[in-house]
Amino acid sequence: MEQFREQAASATLEQKSRTSEEIVLDEIKKVAENERGEPMTWGATPMVNTADVIDQQRDVKRHLEEYFVGEHVPDYVSPHLAEYIETLNMARTVSRETRNMNSFEFRGKTDLDGTPFEFLEVLDRSVMGSASPAELLLVAKILKIPTIELASLTHPYGDRDRMAHLDTMRSAIEDAVTIMGGSSCEGRATYEVKGSDNPHDPSLMEGLHMTRKRIVGVLQDGTEIMERSSFVLVLDKLPDAMSEKIRSIPFENDKFWANKVRRAEKLYELVPQLLEADANETAIPISTTVVAMSPELQETLLTDEAMSARRMKKMAAGRTLI
Repeated sequence: MEQFREQAASATLEQKSRTSEEIVLDEIKKVAENERGEPMTWGATPMVNTADVIDQQRDVKRHLEEYFVGEHVPDYVSPHLAEYIETLNMARTVSRETRNMNSFEFRGKTDLDGTPFEFLEVLDRSVMGSASPAELLLVAKILKIPTIELASLTHPYGDRDRMAHLDTMRSAIEDAVTIMGGSSCEGRATYEVKGSDNPHDPSLMEGLHMTRKRIVGVLQDGTEIMERSSFVLVLDKLPDAMSEKIRSIPFENDKFWANKVRRAEKLYELVPQLLEADANETAIPISTTVVAMSPELQETLLTDEAMSARRMKKMAAGRTLI
């Protein structure tokens, strides 16, 4: 009798495995309908740091760097401000790479049990930065990735060729949310002052780095899809009273200074108007990135304790898990 129980249990597990693979296969077919970005356009940041990825990203960075120098820099932007904007992009790139790779490393599922062979192709595109937003959402769902970048477009100075990809990217994000059973939304935008080109002497500031964040979709499991835009305000293009007030605020520490600047002459009211009007000479566009975030997985997988346990597991295994 015990033998029959074991055989029955084994058959049940096998059936569950087949059912799981069939479900994933159906989802793979659905996400295949979603438009894909590419590393040179609006593809997401890769999630691994292999030799192939390093070579690929070196070419991508070299290509994008051209848009921050030479004839691409408008006449109204000084060499100093142009250098600051280029530095912002380099820092942003490093930050995106680190966050995306860390989130993948500290994911909740580190094996491919229950997934069909076809999933490997989707996973390969995802880690390389060539997957569609829907494919990335599927990978995040299956591997329990706390946060995952879905798309990223670099468009310095509102370059026409680069900006032409923005509508396509946003459409792909909206479709991905629908494909994954979520709902698109237009969340309230929040604006944050991140820094300036001359924090040590605000009176000499030329540009103010800001970001806009807004939730554009929510999945059934609570995962939030957030769009983040980065831009630089040219102080000399702002109303005189506003720029004078901003430059008069002494730098104390990041948080207090940023809050005072955001409120100066109601800057927080002017900025949305500038972005809505595509006033690129005043609010210089740099990039737009879309990220999916699972509050639940962030809470359980990205704590210091959880990440420490994950590191110990990898060390004990003596190898890099998938």
